[in-house]
Amino acid sequence: LIGIKNTQKGATIIEINSETDFVSRNKEFQELVYKILDISMDYKGSDKIFEECKDLISDAVGKIGENIVFKRADYLDGNIYTYVHNKIDEGLGKIGVLLKLNVSEKDLSDIGKKLCMHIAAAAPLSISEKDLDNKYLEAEKEIIEKQLKDSGKPDNIVEKMLQGKINKIFEEVTLLKQKFVMDQSLSIDDYLKSVSEETGETITIDKFVRYELGN
Repeated sequence: LIGIKNTQKGATIIEINSETDFVSRNKEFQELVYKILDISMDYKGSDKIFEECKDLISDAVGKIGENIVFKRADYLDGNIYTYVHNKIDEGLGKIGVLLKLNVSEKDLSDIGKKLCMHIAAAAPLSISEKDLDNKYLEAEKEIIEKQLKDSGKPDNIVEKMLQGKINKIFEEVTLLKQKFVMDQSLSIDDYLKSVSEETGETITIDKFVRYELGN
């Protein structure tokens, strides 16, 4: 299960894995996830929680009779918006998103939820090209470059086409350039500009965390 707990001070997200999918509906397994969420809030998602939860997990393995693995945890402080997809209980599901916006204390829960739902559906790798993993980008460029050169096109044409294909990658994997899932006529950047005008407040994305089971 992916678990999320959100308070006024911050939010945490965790992934706890079992061997078989049906265990996710086991109440004891769900209770384990809730307990680990509480600990993750106390430790603000730090690595110390893995040691802290060892005995809890061992006990659960004994009761449930399946191997259980605490895979990962994250924490964001401040006014965080959250979303759980394929929810099976409060704060538990198969995809989870935490989102931090650069805004004042104004309630933007509707905007925050829509952005979280987009992130859950579109699985961006970064906010913009500036923070996209360079190793990922270089690997993609290498593949595209080889394909273009193998096609026999001259170098100057390859260079132009390469830039076009890289821009296409940015549109697919960077949040601000992705098409908004609720309105394909807008990019997320366009949507943020639109809601900033409506609310009279400049809304930008500070951070996001997206967990999907097994990814």
